[in-house]
Amino acid sequence: MSHAFYKIIFTFVILLLIGGIVMAINATSHANTSNSESNKTIMQSYFLDMWNNKNTALIKKLVADNYTHHSSDGKITHGREHVENVVEKVYKAFPDIHWTIKLMVADNEMVATYIEGDGTQVSDGKKVHFKEAFYHRIEDGKIVEGWALPVK
Repeated sequence: MSHAFYKIIFTFVILLLIGGIVMAINATSHANTSNSESNKTIMQSYFLDMWNNKNTALIKKLVADNYTHHSSDGKITHGREHVENVVEKVYKAFPDIHWTIKLMVADNEMVATYIEGDGTQVSDGKKVHFKEAFYHRIEDGKIVEGWALPVK
């Protein structure tokens, strides 16, 4: 066989390898986009279905047993019970609390959410407006870690 024939075969093999690499990159990128969208859906359900509709049964569905929470004051709390306790306290203090998602961005396992909320304090009837930023990490369809940052 001629030298030119081997050059053509070599070039063809190189093009196949490059094509395979490009396809693998595209598949990974699509998987990350799909994962990001799934994780945004989980967080939308957390804020809108669980919080706004007071559907606390969703906590077990959405939040992992080994959940870790990072408060803005530096405290770290472990366990799904943290979320259950916060939800209970907020519902008691603001029974009409309603959250609106203003912005949500996801990058694979991380979801950043800016929300605003309105509620009436039980103690004095005062209307209160909240602004919060949250970062959540999701694994296997459950929220495993969260950071809460009040916005002024």
